[in-house]
Amino acid sequence: MTPPPVKTHSKLGLAAFLGGLAVFAVYAAALLSYYLEFGAGYAAGPLAANPDLGLVRLVILMIVPVPAHLVLLVVSAAALFFPRRRKLFPALGAAANLVFGLCGLFPWLYLVTASLGRVS
Repeated sequence: MTPPPVKTHSKLGLAAFLGGLAVFAVYAAALLSYYLEFGAGYAAGPLAANPDLGLVRLVILMIVPVPAHLVLLVVSAAALFFPRRRKLFPALGAAANLVFGLCGLFPWLYLVTASLGRVS
């Protein structure tokens, strides 16, 4: 009788999991940088001299994480259906990208709630 084939870890699932962690780390760094810059006062920081730097941070902070996590969520969901592969990293990647993608929506929700009543 031959032994059953050894299941190996899904490389696609591992890539989706590590990619989700990396995108969240970039998001957290941009959020922290944005908070520290505007927490110290707008006129005192380097954004007063170069407002384009603030725009780049806002783009990184608000636009990049959500589609990146959506793509990585699809990749990890696809990796769940590979036969003869372990499902640990695809499941971790799907969970992490779902949670981190929802965390990436918080700046949008803040922007919507802050602008309520101000738009006429």
